[in-house]
Amino acid sequence: MATTCLDLPQNSSNHLEDYHGRISASIPFTWESQPGTPKHNFHEIEADNDNLPPLTPPPSYSYSVTTRKHARKSKKLALSDGSQLQVITDKTKNEASPSLPQASSVSETCSLNQAQKSKFHVGVTIDMLILFYTVIAGVGGTLTAIDNLGQMGLSLGYSQRSISTFVSLVSIWNYLGRVMGGLVSEILLKKYMFPRPLMLTIILLVACVGHLLVAYHPPGGLYVASVIIGFCFGAQWSVVFISISEIFGLKYYSTLYNFGTLASPIGLYVLNVTVTGHLYDREARKQLAALGLTRKAGQALNCTGVQCFRLSFIIIAAVTLSGALVSVILVLRTRKFYKSDIYKKFRKKQSLLRRRRHLQDIRLCLC
Repeated sequence: MATTCLDLPQNSSNHLEDYHGRISASIPFTWESQPGTPKHNFHEIEADNDNLPPLTPPPSYSYSVTTRKHARKSKKLALSDGSQLQVITDKTKNEASPSLPQASSVSETCSLNQAQKSKFHVGVTIDMLILFYTVIAGVGGTLTAIDNLGQMGLSLGYSQRSISTFVSLVSIWNYLGRVMGGLVSEILLKKYMFPRPLMLTIILLVACVGHLLVAYHPPGGLYVASVIIGFCFGAQWSVVFISISEIFGLKYYSTLYNFGTLASPIGLYVLNVTVTGHLYDREARKQLAALGLTRKAGQALNCTGVQCFRLSFIIIAAVTLSGALVSVILVLRTRKFYKSDIYKKFRKKQSLLRRRRHLQDIRLCLC
């Protein structure tokens, strides 16, 4: 059996002495052959302990939790303001005294962020109030017409069958308006970047035509008016709620949805009860006085003729026109938004979801 010898260099003993604390050793080492034997003789170096530096705690010992939280908040505040980016480093308590200028810069950043947030909330409030008044004028007027459709038919001398036809037409065209209002506005937005609030303005202008047909009542005008008013009522709802989701986002959509819905009963009360009901009763009393009759207690007032609803629907048409003009302000305020690609962020989210699903499918296949 052949043996192999390792030739060590001449100065190998010096290396061993340097490595093992100036004590010559042989192979196998003593501390290897006898487990538990220390490699260094600490009794010999006990005299050198005075030269060793004193033990000090790590830097994290002097780094308090409050300083860490303050540094994190200051970093977030500085990063949120894109115009004034600042490099903020973590500092210990010993370095807290020279950081007074940094505290002032953080306070300035906070004030800038608060100013930006206040401007954002003001803008949202203005846009929402514009939309709120538009719903009061538009939906309130069309709901008043739908609510008084049967009474209008009786006043204008239509039969009960014709009145039932009016109600059916309003219900059918209400549904078609909800479908076509969202569909047409979506096509126009994608192809021509047509602003959604401008679509609402057009719907209100068309509704004015229906109100004027009721007011002046040309031959067969109530049939056409029921179609126009029913279609515009449905189209307004679809366009209004889509506009809310696009302009204000989906974070508080449920609150804004209910806030927009609140405009409908307000408009209905003002235009139906306060305006139309009052003017109808006044005209009915005039007709009773012209016939020399007096109204008995609990007797219903009945009015016949075009004049019963003429002034009411002229006022409703004027209010609806004012809502259309106010909605033009919203069109001007959101024109830059609708000229941009408003669905870009949604496409990014969809692409990220597809990539995640693809990676999950790959992992499942590998497993």
